[in-house]
Amino acid sequence: MIFQDPMTSLDPLFRIGTQITEVLRRHLGMGRRQARQRAIELLELVDIGAPEKRLDQFPGELSGGMRQRVMIAAALACEPELLIADEPTTALDVTIQAQILELLAGLQERLKLSVIMITHDLGVIAQMCHRVAVMYAGRIAEVGLAEDVFENPVHPYTQGLLRATPRPDEVVERMVAIDGMPPNLIAPPSGCAFAARCRSARECCGLPPELTPCGDDRLVSCWCAGQQQPG
Repeated sequence: MIFQDPMTSLDPLFRIGTQITEVLRRHLGMGRRQARQRAIELLELVDIGAPEKRLDQFPGELSGGMRQRVMIAAALACEPELLIADEPTTALDVTIQAQILELLAGLQERLKLSVIMITHDLGVIAQMCHRVAVMYAGRIAEVGLAEDVFENPVHPYTQGLLRATPRPDEVVERMVAIDGMPPNLIAPPSGCAFAARCRSARECCGLPPELTPCGDDRLVSCWCAGQQQPG
């Protein structure tokens, strides 16, 4: 897993080499010398120059982009089949974001990885993801191929997100916001969590909808999408 925010996820008291080789020694049983050599190879894999030097540096001596690459290297250390990237571009400027996304795409292809990308950035989703699950209040609202979800959103929350997203091909005076506030998850509503903010809410939305098929390779959790009838 690549944890969120590279600026705080690495321990500032330990050198880069220690933090990567710990993974290799604990989980793969490597000796100190073997683990260090593998750590150098991992830093080379994520395009960090002078990897031998970087291993002996502390996180505070590296830029945000380099720290993110170190975290990717540590995540790949045990050769996983699945990589979970939690907001992998948080706290990075736009240029570095693009480099990290390009790196992840290249690693996915080269290492035959499956990647779960967790992000609120719709631009990143459109660029990186083949399949999308839109979540609201801790539950999945809609699932489908990325191009289908962007071109024809079914759930009212997904529709609201896309309406509120700036587009370079459209000039509008004001963005359309989603009214209301997210629910209190300590005491969540008994029915649809989005009902209080939904323009299409009906009486049946007081019952919790289930995630059910809606068209080809699509799932949606909404009474108002026409795929369910409350029983």
